[in-house]
Amino acid sequence: MSARFAVARVAAAVWLAVLTWGSLAPQESVRGAFTFGDVLVHIAGYLGLTLLLLASQRAPKLMVTGLIALGIGIVMELLQMLTSDRSGSVLDVASNAVGVLMAVAAWRIGSRLTN
Repeated sequence: MSARFAVARVAAAVWLAVLTWGSLAPQESVRGAFTFGDVLVHIAGYLGLTLLLLASQRAPKLMVTGLIALGIGIVMELLQMLTSDRSGSVLDVASNAVGVLMAVAAWRIGSRLTN
């Protein structure tokens, strides 16, 4: 495995760990992250995760990777329902989906420009 893919995989794992913590930590612990708005945090979080997941693959599968990233976002929202001070939100899932779609579109455009 080349160093590029190894670095991308570690970065994706760290990004996912931060998303998991941000999604499931007590609300008071993550309040500062929402300075720019809840929707923007979700879009940026899942845009970044999707790009890192795509970068970690030799031959990225755009739709599969996008569905996996979106599935992670849905699971996070469902898990929030099990916490004492958080709740899942359809708006958050939609924001996650926007981030995923933006990442897939950017990757597709970037791939066409470099080939």
